[in-house]
Amino acid sequence: MAKKVIPPPYELKRMHLAWRLVIWALLCVYFCLFFARPINLTTADLGRHIRNGQYFVEHGEPIQTNFYSYTEPEYPAVNHHWASGVVFYYVWKWFDFNGTSWFYILLSLFAALLFIWLALRWADDRIVLLMAVFLTPLIAYRTEVRPEGISYLLLGISYLLLDAYRREKLAFKLTLVLFGLLQVAWINFHIFFFLGPTLMGMYFVADLINGLEKPKIKEYVILLVVSSLVGILNPSWLAGLLTPLTIFDEYGYMLVENQSIFFMIERFDKIEFNHTIFLAILLTVGVAFLIIKKVWKKFLPEIFTILFFGTLAFMAVRGITMFALIAIPIGAKIIDHLLRKLGPKTLKPAAIVVLIIPLLILTMGLLNDDNRAETDKSKLVSYISPNERYEKTKLTTTGLIPNVNESARFFLETGIKGPIFNNYDIGGFLIFNLYGKETKVFVDNRPEAYSVPFFKDIYIPMQEDETKWKEYSEKYNINVIWFYRHDNTPWAQPFLINRVNDYENWAPVFVDDFTIMFLKRTPENQPWIERYELPKDMFRSVPNG
Repeated sequence: MAKKVIPPPYELKRMHLAWRLVIWALLCVYFCLFFARPINLTTADLGRHIRNGQYFVEHGEPIQTNFYSYTEPEYPAVNHHWASGVVFYYVWKWFDFNGTSWFYILLSLFAALLFIWLALRWADDRIVLLMAVFLTPLIAYRTEVRPEGISYLLLGISYLLLDAYRREKLAFKLTLVLFGLLQVAWINFHIFFFLGPTLMGMYFVADLINGLEKPKIKEYVILLVVSSLVGILNPSWLAGLLTPLTIFDEYGYMLVENQSIFFMIERFDKIEFNHTIFLAILLTVGVAFLIIKKVWKKFLPEIFTILFFGTLAFMAVRGITMFALIAIPIGAKIIDHLLRKLGPKTLKPAAIVVLIIPLLILTMGLLNDDNRAETDKSKLVSYISPNERYEKTKLTTTGLIPNVNESARFFLETGIKGPIFNNYDIGGFLIFNLYGKETKVFVDNRPEAYSVPFFKDIYIPMQEDETKWKEYSEKYNINVIWFYRHDNTPWAQPFLINRVNDYENWAPVFVDDFTIMFLKRTPENQPWIERYELPKDMFRSVPNG
């Protein structure tokens, strides 16, 4: 008697090709809408990256010191993303900021498509589509134009190469050459270069547990050694290769992107953090079912990978995007396997649950548009304007936020001179606008480029303690205060209030929706003060929260 063939619960990829093309095209549009965000140049790192690239083009070498600052100009700093700066510089030079936005949108889209392409090798395209829709808001958690966007692309390429090698679709020697070249490029583009060998190492350990053959063990070892050691081919050599070991160092200044999800949830009301927790729960339930079904060994490489990137995301929110990208193929593969194991009676309700719950979470996030902007709970210094001078920024747009460069235009056109005392957030903005000028910054948003005592003993105390302010403002001969008005650190807003109230020594001469500028009351500054001084009654304090 012939063995009865039991049909699968559903057919794989049964959608018509035309419908599939339309749906995936709509997904690309949907993805781009999440990434189309205006650039707030006052707080973005992009301005500094562009000038880093310009410096390399002009001098033939990357900046390796605290070049932009007058406070610690010789402090050594490994420039681990100099090549990204060159790319951003040329894109900005040829296509301006609007083109830079579109470049990053397309870069991010292509990176996501690599993970989706990998997922389509492992799972039904409807499940992959569901995962992509559900995870797009998390992938777009960090929409600012950053070098790490290039890391997402290179991580996707690494994953595809590793998958092709494991399926014996890519010969060992070719894999070795491609991985080696990829790592040489990656270490010069961004600090996340260590993720390539890390991903390979996790698959190696998983395959060892599953009984890897000796020839393959030798190949894996060679791949790991070569892909790790070629990282020394960067301008800083061994120091550049070892830079990832310092990523969580104490800088003397707290980096928001290096904080845990639970730390951020207590301080910021963003749907993405709860979204990430839900994703982790969903994946944990899926892995639990694999263990119950006793097929976990088959999925050991994926379990190791999702555990690593999930842990990274929970430890530092800068890892959320990578966790979401990795979750597309791995989540789709796990869900696809579990649905195939269900009987016809349980398949439909299970599929409905898998479909509805993520879409409900996603809808809640989309309806709460306020969560897509930075939460500003400490506007202690505001200004009253007789009319609304600045047009509102559309939620979905590209290029710079309108009028974001007004304070730089004012500073340069008036001819006001430094030294400047600026806050951490605005450093990249000042670097972009003052590059090639005599004036340098007090501090910028590269904590690794300054010593810990600088932040703990000088920068922060200058804003917390009026005695320290007087001491160091005289030491550095501060002539201008130029601040991002919405600095949320505990010391910034009280400092600005003190300067507004210190009318005898400091005159506010410029304020807009982004920045505020004070001039020291000196005979040299008197002509500018007489012309531009703002009345004190323009300013008011508002309660925290």
